[in-house]
Amino acid sequence: GSIRQAAARLEMSYMRAWTLVRTMNRCFRAPLVQSLRGGGSGGGAVLTPQGKKILVIYREMESQAMRASAPAWRRLRRYLR
Repeated sequence: GSIRQAAARLEMSYMRAWTLVRTMNRCFRAPLVQSLRGGGSGGGAVLTPQGKKILVIYREMESQAMRASAPAWRRLRRYLR
């Protein structure tokens, strides 16, 4: 609900987070994040229905990539301090 809070959790500047949101919204046919102006209600941000679908697909891709790279990652870790 808050881009500012999400940015802080990711140790990212608010401006960087906004830049990423704007970039994602431009890259897809429909916006992924809808921002709500501040004021009495405090504003905020929400994932759009398309944003929720894209998040599911992204998490699926991430999971598949982690499984596929696990053997190589185990080998690589041997060289880390």
